Amino acid sequence: MWLSDQDVVALQRSNAKVAHNPSSNLRLRSGIAPILRLRDAGITVGLGLDGQTLNDDQDMWLEMRLARGLAVEPGVAGRALTASNVFSMATSAGAEITGGPLRGLLAPGHAADMIAISLNRISSPYLDSRTGLIEAVFGRAKPADVEAVFVGGRLSVEAFRSTNIDRSLVEEKLAEFLAQSKNAGQVAKESLVAQLLPHYRRIYSEY
Repeated sequence: MWLSDQDVVALQRSNAKVAHNPSSNLRLRSGIAPILRLRDAGITVGLGLDGQTLNDDQDMWLEMRLARGLAVEPGVAGRALTASNVFSMATSAGAEITGGPLRGLLAPGHAADMIAISLNRISSPYLDSRTGLIEAVFGRAKPADVEAVFVGGRLSVEAFRSTNIDRSLVEEKLAEFLAQSKNAGQVAKESLVAQLLPHYRRIYSEY
């Protein structure tokens, strides 16, 4: 993303909100969004995945760390986002941007969307006692550390396993489907790619 100061002012005046997808932006060579400048202007910035992260696993923990690592001013004393800033971007700000039912906060009247994380996994084998809880979770948590998930107050993951689906069965059925359809429609797909490729090359010719 390439934003001039005038662009930032225009976003501010129009009360626009920005969805920040750092992994996707990097993969598409779209640049690095000036998150500090946007936040300084009072613009709401939410964090998203855009269906395409650097390692294709839709890991919001890594996305939050990447967002923080990119939004820094050069130098040891340069400004940077805090862990709390990034958590807000991924929760309350993200909910504000997407709209719909009240969510993004643990508060009365909001949808009871929440996760429970195993602190034993995060603190093992050692965690300095001076490390704040938010900083520890931000720096160490992984998807495998999420012990429980509630969606709208309904338990969806318990004891690190989904309560709604049998993952092994789903993976087995998926493998069977992919094996059966490996060559189905391949010629049509290749023809479509051949038609679209010149247009993509033209769009990205200046990158």
